[in-house]
Amino acid sequence: MTARIKIIKEKLSELRELDKGFSVFGSERHKFQFHDTLTEEEIQQIESENGIIISKDYRLVLTHFGNGGPGGGYGLEQLSLKNIHPEYVGTDFLLRN
Repeated sequence: MTARIKIIKEKLSELRELDKGFSVFGSERHKFQFHDTLTEEEIQQIESENGIIISKDYRLVLTHFGNGGPGGGYGLEQLSLKNIHPEYVGTDFLLRN
């Protein structure tokens, strides 16, 4: 595990201790907890099925922290391209880019 990942995990642990009442915006939703992580094989399957490439940084989040959880605003949504119904205008363009 890289030093940055270790530091971020330590900071999240500190936040859980400091904000037990979930007063930080969005924390009442994710409670400073990530969903389960994805394996590299699961990520490759998502990429293959959807014709996309997931960035190295986002891969680290998915494999070391979890698929959705604490983050800016209300937090990170779980990666799921199957739940976009109906597809919004520009989906194909945005996924390619």
